[in-house]
Amino acid sequence: MDVADLGSVRAGLAAINGSVDALVMNAGVIGPQSMGLTADGVTTVFATNVLGHVVLLEGLLAEDRLGEVAVLAGSEAVRGVPKLRMKGPSWVSHSADEFATVVDGSYFAGKKPDFNLAFGQAKYIGALWMAYLARQYPDRRFITVSPATPPAPKQPVISHCRCV
Repeated sequence: MDVADLGSVRAGLAAINGSVDALVMNAGVIGPQSMGLTADGVTTVFATNVLGHVVLLEGLLAEDRLGEVAVLAGSEAVRGVPKLRMKGPSWVSHSADEFATVVDGSYFAGKKPDFNLAFGQAKYIGALWMAYLARQYPDRRFITVSPATPPAPKQPVISHCRCV
């Protein structure tokens, strides 16, 4: 499934038979090509890192087909990575209107697009979305992790479940 293409995500959702015990959402795109707009009018970086996952996971939730847990791969870019010259997102208001400028790419209107910053912004919004879902569905677990962070010793991993 191409998570930047909502038609592909919806087709993938329809092709899932039954329910899933866990959903691991790990897709990403970064680079100059990520700043272009998709057919749905959002940046490719946002569609790939957030919107495709939203359509998939919220589709499963709406049909009561998600078991216990959903995991979103976050990124250290949310805090910034100085060694990679990646600035962490900074916000003026943290408002829905400001976040919408990230979604449609207008945040960078009149200035040089910073695809590293756009990546961090998308991952930040994704983490907020997962926190929102955790409040809406307290009987399930919604986890955002950064794959770059090493796991704690002897930390259990998700196993023996049907995952998508």
